[in-house]
Amino acid sequence: MWAYGSKAHSIIGVGIIVLAIADFNGDSVADYAGLFVSVDGKKAALFAFVSSEKGILVAHQLENFESLDWLKVYSTALATPGIYKTACGKGYFEC
Repeated sequence: MWAYGSKAHSIIGVGIIVLAIADFNGDSVADYAGLFVSVDGKKAALFAFVSSEKGILVAHQLENFESLDWLKVYSTALATPGIYKTACGKGYFEC
């Protein structure tokens, strides 16, 4: 189970949980991506909620983090539209 909002903020500190709003698939409808922390506060997951042709948001779990240690080192930012190579595409790890 994943938490978002005040309960998640109280687990690991305000400003760690992020929500990005943008048109990720180019259909002129707002999509969302968020970093959610498990209710027990021990792991996190990155989800994207992308609009579909039927007009509903479809949830996609993009990444699962078994530890929150990386939150002390990395951050996120909304990128400008374009084509980007992923970390696995750059060879940092096997896709």
